[in-house]
Amino acid sequence: MKTHRRRGPLVQRGMAWLAPLCRGIDATLRQAMPGRCGFCLATAERDRPWCQACFESLPWNQPACPGCAEPQPSGSLAERHCGRCLQRPPAFVRARVALRYEGDVARLMKRFKFHASPRAGTRLLELLELSLSREVPAWPEALVPVPLHPRRAWERGFDQADWLARRLASRHGLALARAQRRQHTRSQRGLDRAERYHNLRGGSWSREHCRPAWRCSTM
Repeated sequence: MKTHRRRGPLVQRGMAWLAPLCRGIDATLRQAMPGRCGFCLATAERDRPWCQACFESLPWNQPACPGCAEPQPSGSLAERHCGRCLQRPPAFVRARVALRYEGDVARLMKRFKFHASPRAGTRLLELLELSLSREVPAWPEALVPVPLHPRRAWERGFDQADWLARRLASRHGLALARAQRRQHTRSQRGLDRAERYHNLRGGSWSREHCRPAWRCSTM
């Protein structure tokens, strides 16, 4: 047992080169042999898994409130907070929501969330990274995936927020802080804004292994 414990970290450090190598191979193959768009099956761009037409037609969350990321009416001034944030500022600094939950994005989310599709998860992660401004990935010191209750994670077979956060943290050299949901709450599906807020208050979760001085972003 002692031997295995001593070798474990060495093996992990020794395999740290594998993920960047796989991403490099994947990028090279995409440029050499462009595949099909993940949305319409047309010829994809040489370095992306989608075509330009589908990418531009996605429901990008613009304009949006820089505080809570709620969609704003067309023509709203950029970087102007919504009335709700002005009246009652949120406890967090700012939120970022790249895409609205509709159309192709909603279908992609359902495949990832309810069918544990790694391909759908990879597409969502790539879209998230492209939508973030250059300073955003460098701003947080740690990512905190909002956890599922163990019972819900067992029902789905995986925790989607943890899946995304681990990969995003690895790509940008961020620490990954863990949290634990204390109560099993009902599903958020079918609930309105007030009901969702009340439901989440009943499922409090505590941060673990997160330093108080860290600037953390939740996912």
